[in-house]
Amino acid sequence: MKNIAILLVIFAISIALLISQIKKRDFLIDDKSDKSGEISVILTGFGSKDEEGNWIGEASVIIDNAEDVQDVGSNIPMCQSGFEGTFFGSKVLIATSGKAKVKTTACLSDIFHYYGKNVKEVIVVGIAGITPMKGGLLDSQGNARNSEKVMLGDVCLNSISYDFDLQHYSSDQVSTNLPDPVYWSEGNNFTSDYSKGNVALANELYSASLKVDWIETPQKVKDVNIFYHNITRKPKVWGLSECMEVTGDQYWHDIRADARAREIAVGYMNREYGTKLNPSDILIATSMEALPAGVYVDWWNKYQNSKVAFAYVRGAANFDQVSLKKDLTPIESGKESLERSEQAGGAQYAIETSSLPVLKMFELRSKSK
Repeated sequence: MKNIAILLVIFAISIALLISQIKKRDFLIDDKSDKSGEISVILTGFGSKDEEGNWIGEASVIIDNAEDVQDVGSNIPMCQSGFEGTFFGSKVLIATSGKAKVKTTACLSDIFHYYGKNVKEVIVVGIAGITPMKGGLLDSQGNARNSEKVMLGDVCLNSISYDFDLQHYSSDQVSTNLPDPVYWSEGNNFTSDYSKGNVALANELYSASLKVDWIETPQKVKDVNIFYHNITRKPKVWGLSECMEVTGDQYWHDIRADARAREIAVGYMNREYGTKLNPSDILIATSMEALPAGVYVDWWNKYQNSKVAFAYVRGAANFDQVSLKKDLTPIESGKESLERSEQAGGAQYAIETSSLPVLKMFELRSKSK
């Protein structure tokens, strides 16, 4: 009886192992992804299908222009979605992470641990708020600035990003009933962190953007530009020495926060690019994903001894400050300004304009082979 019991136990273990192997084999058969060869990761914050089956959100234009698209979301479950495809013969993974820092980091962790050393580059594509005028609406003395104007649909492109949230901040109300934001640094590890990314990739995207055949600006978007600036024009790409994403968990930066963000940004630009920029020389895009994506790529490169490239492309979906009257009072509330851009379709237009430089880059790569 004892021997029979032992045999039954061995038989049960064998059956369990066989079942697990069958399940494993079934999983491998169902896995249609190809992990061989280099793959470019195009990371967006959000995207999904509407009730009619059409793609909407930051991923929409990218997915609609990809070929041989296959759903591989089960391989990277910490991402909201994942699709393998090709652009002009180049293999790509189009992933949506979900909004903000934690989801971006979790999604990229899944991507890198699944595709490993096959990852060639990571490009964050999406929309952002933006400084309405180069150098900000007001100068350091609080006077109206008259410099180059920014339009909805303009594109901010760079490889450097930093964390605007990670700094010292207080709100003083000594002489007014309104809060006056105050920022300061103490030269310790709790000041803003940043990621350098890859200058070569950012320059390649910028060169490609100069060859983009921009789509016609919708009339409602033109109307917002005219309301804000009294003029409108085709989209412009603001490059490495002109614009930087400031990563944070807020959708809005007022004039003082914008000034602070540009102060920090030029410090990083001057350090990495050898420039001598002033805060009045640049503008910023405010969004949530570039810094965590760039930092994760930095970590991976350091600990895996690899050279994965990173850059981002942001389309201006709204202005981060409201337009000012001649007496420098706001022409409308911030809520009204955001609603004006949203109702005009500023976000969808920015999704399209931010995607075009990426598509053009892959097209140009195919022609150079």
